[in-house]
Amino acid sequence: MTKKKDTNGVDGISSSGATKGVKATESVSSVDKVKETQAIRGVSGVTGVRSTSGVSSISFEQREKLLSMVTEEAEKLAAQGLIPKSQREVVEQAVRMIIDSTLLEASADKNRK
Repeated sequence: MTKKKDTNGVDGISSSGATKGVKATESVSSVDKVKETQAIRGVSGVTGVRSTSGVSSISFEQREKLLSMVTEEAEKLAAQGLIPKSQREVVEQAVRMIIDSTLLEASADKNRK
């Protein structure tokens, strides 16, 4: 569509296409009143749920397999553009730290008993 481009930008437009039409807007029949909200007074702690119960008996080999899966998944997410490639390693290390801290917490809980 452009004739020629110089170093400062576009010199002109040779032609433009015609529009096929614009749909008309519809009228608004009614608007609901915004309902009043209430403040949250507080949040109580979760009871009866152990976050480390599922990984408390993981072997060294299982841990290594799990961490290699983390690396593979981080690479896939970066390749698909779901996480920036520049942040892939940061995300991967964060997940590894969570896994390791969960294992350490489970080990500490086991030693306390």
